[in-house]
Order: sequence, then structure tokens, then C-alpha cells
Amino acid sequence: SQDRTAEIVRSFSDVRLIESSENRGYGAGLNMGVSNARAELLVLLNPDITISDSRFIEKLVEQFEQDPRLGVVAPIIYGPKGTSLYSAGRLPSFLSEFLTYSRLFQWVPFGRYSDKHVDWVSGTVFATRRSLWEQVHGMDEHYFLYVEDMDYCERVHGAGFRIVRDSHLSVLHVQSASTRQNSRQRFFSQVLFWDTRGVLYFCSQHRSRTLYAWVKFLALVWMCLQFLRFTVQSVVDGAASREQAAFQHALPWVWRLSYTNLRKRNFNPKETPYENPPHQ
Repeated sequence: SQDRTAEIVRSFSDVRLIESSENRGYGAGLNMGVSNARAELLVLLNPDITISDSRFIEKLVEQFEQDPRLGVVAPIIYGPKGTSLYSAGRLPSFLSEFLTYSRLFQWVPFGRYSDKHVDWVSGTVFATRRSLWEQVHGMDEHYFLYVEDMDYCERVHGAGFRIVRDSHLSVLHVQSASTRQNSRQRFFSQVLFWDTRGVLYFCSQHRSRTLYAWVKFLALVWMCLQFLRFTVQSVVDGAASREQAAFQHALPWVWRLSYTNLRKRNFNPKETPYENPPHQ
């Protein structure tokens, strides 16, 4: 982190601070933290998560003790305005990706608001077994940022364990608290790039070549249409918008992804539209 987070955490004597000299990505950060932890139950969460339930950990422990095939448990995540955030759903498929890029998922939730068994949960906050984490080899550090949570859940399912989002557990997430130093345009551009590459890499590793090509097509078409939309809007308004600038900057990188073979694992995980990736 580029702020005073480490300095503040260091002031708490009962907290163990693990520092890294470089930003290796969200998944790598989790792997580093878990490698230094000792408990069987791992609770992984972002620094901008607030937990108000004093029995939060106790409730998680009870669930894992009652069900030996339970692999991951996540709470409902609420934003500052009290709305439930998109934090669970179906893993990438022909239908789910079409609904995502067409924005039809707003009318066809397709599992994203399910209260129980789900395909994946957000890496913002979730609990899992250490033994399972080690069995599936933790987070794939090729992602750097975004979609590594889906990848972990994919491997958890493959190992024969279930994933649950528990509506009786909830947390508050102040989104992007660690990225406020970046301009909105810069951050949005990075989100577009990293999220797109994450989904493409996931499909390249866990789905068919046909679905991989389908998602490439959808991502590129969506990016072009959004850039055109905000460009026209900027002309009408007489001033360039942050969204238009973000899409303009991210589009060449997404275009590059469209002809990059991510099925080969010989690419640089840190390749980014900007020299310094967003700190998490």
C-alpha cells in the first residue's frame, strides 16, 4: 500500500503485520498471508471490510464443524448505502457471459442473489479450510487482480466441496477505499483491463476453446460499443467524460487481449495499462 496502512497496523501490538517489498497482486498477497497463518479456518478479507457481528467468527466455525464437505462460506456484502453488492453467482458459461456483457443480468439474476449454494463468492471476504487451501494450491497468482476468487472456487468445486453464501452473515464494504489516491478515470480503466483479462484467463484454463473465443468476442464488442456510447455522449455534452477517457485508454489493451493466447501461461501477470497497478 502507498498510504499509511502498514504504519497504522504496526501500532497494534496484538496484530501480526506481514509486509512485501512489491505489489505482486491480490492473490499473491493472500498466499503470503496464509503461508504465515497457523489456524485451520482461514478468514480472508479486504482491509476496507467492517464486521459488526461479535459472533461472526464463531458462526463460521460452527458451520464448518457441522459440514465436512463445506469448502467456502461467505457473508452478504453491503455497500455504504445499504444495498447488497454483487458478490456471488454462476461461473463463466455461454449464457452467463452473454447476460453479463449484454447487461441482461439486471433482469435475469442467474444465481447472483442466491442465499445458499453458489458457484463462486467474492474474494472480498470469505472463509475456507486451510487443508482445502493447500489441497488446491491456494490462489493462482497469474491473475494479479480480479477473478482469482472465481478460479479458487472452481478448484474447490473440483475437489468435491460446496460453496455457500450465508444470508445470516453480513459485512459492510467501503468499496475502493485503497484506491482513492488514483483518479477515477485511471482506476476505472485499470478495472476494465484487469477484469476482462481475468475472465479470459479463467476461460483459457477451465473452459473450452469455443467458450474462450466467445468471451473474447463479447468483451471486445462490449468495449467498442461502450467507447462509442460515451464518445457520442461527450460530443452531445460538449466535453469529454471520465468514462469516455477510461474506455479510450483501456480499449487498445483489451484489443491486444483479443489476439493474445492466454491458454499459454507464458505471459507477464503484471502487464498493465499503467506502470503502477492499483494497490489493494
